[in-house]
Amino acid sequence: MLIAALVAGIAQAACPLDEVVVSGTVVDARDGRPLAAATVEAGWDERAAGRMRVTRQTAADGAFTLRILFDTYSGRTLAGRDVCSAQLESLDLAVELSGYSAIRTTLPRAGVTQAQRFELSAAP
Repeated sequence: MLIAALVAGIAQAACPLDEVVVSGTVVDARDGRPLAAATVEAGWDERAAGRMRVTRQTAADGAFTLRILFDTYSGRTLAGRDVCSAQLESLDLAVELSGYSAIRTTLPRAGVTQAQRFELSAAP
């Protein structure tokens, strides 16, 4: 059983990883002041691994960078060859900081290359 699991893991490793980088800043909506220590989380689905996520905190200047390695494995052919055609279609993003209302949004893959700016409003 263990050997079969290891062989399956090695077979899936044949597919290249697609690197996606999401970066930007988190600021206060009232005055544009950078917000340090805000949590920025990206979530996505992969066929082989299921739900994945990566989390980072913003720096003192409100900046963040999330590096995502998406597994392109999408299945096997009848001949047993790996098919590596899966694509990251979108990311679910969440931005949170104590004392502020959270932001949750879905970012399409096409929008990932643009710097993101999140403006958090004080919680009511």
